Amino acid sequence: MAAKDSATGSIRSQGKLAGSQSAKWVGQGTVSTVNKTNGKSGFADRWGIGVDPASIPGAQLRQLLLERQRAFYGLSDPSNYLWNNLVPLKGTNQPGGAALPPVDPAVLAREAAATLRLPTQTVRIGPEPSLNQWNMMAVGYPIWLWREGASTTSETVSLAGVTLDMTARHQSTTFDMGDGTKETCTASTPWVAGARPPGTPSPNCGHVYSKPGNYTITATHHWQLSWTALGQSGALPMSNTSSADLVVGELASVVVER
Repeated sequence: MAAKDSATGSIRSQGKLAGSQSAKWVGQGTVSTVNKTNGKSGFADRWGIGVDPASIPGAQLRQLLLERQRAFYGLSDPSNYLWNNLVPLKGTNQPGGAALPPVDPAVLAREAAATLRLPTQTVRIGPEPSLNQWNMMAVGYPIWLWREGASTTSETVSLAGVTLDMTARHQSTTFDMGDGTKETCTASTPWVAGARPPGTPSPNCGHVYSKPGNYTITATHHWQLSWTALGQSGALPMSNTSSADLVVGELASVVVER
């Protein structure tokens, strides 16, 4: 027994539903679920099929719902989906809203730079103090400084739907010698045992301590990060650090009489 709802014009079933059932229909990109729970009566016929879905086999229910949807949208051809005729919006303005601000690649590059890991660098000193019996460098003796590590690194990052190609290149290293002086080197030469006479200064990056002491050499490695995105390009400065401990002592000659 069914009665028409005077407020909505839909048809309500006056019978009591038996059992807990669920009918599910998948079609035209949507999923519609009809739940009929035990103990509830008065099913709202929201699709206007005119019958209680609980009394219809699943296949027939799906067909009725499909026909109802086609009639609602004016679709006579099952393959004629409504959204096939929609036209995508163009431009940055959205209906009912303000224009979206343009993406600034330079801002994205700064954000991406914060996540980039620069290659680890190691401070090297020559001659190696461990080669002498005192395990130290001597006051007044020229020492060589250089770094050991990769000089470039590249990475591709995607932020806010924008792809950034980034390459970091080492530019220079500033050695804080721990005695109040700094040595900035754009190039450095590794010390090699026996390659030059003892006491030869480094050709491009070295230091001489004037006082004995325990020193920590802190190296700041300077990099330039080049980036490209959305047809634009730019560069950002970056840096990382490393350190090494060094003992500097005084050597004195002693005259021994025989």
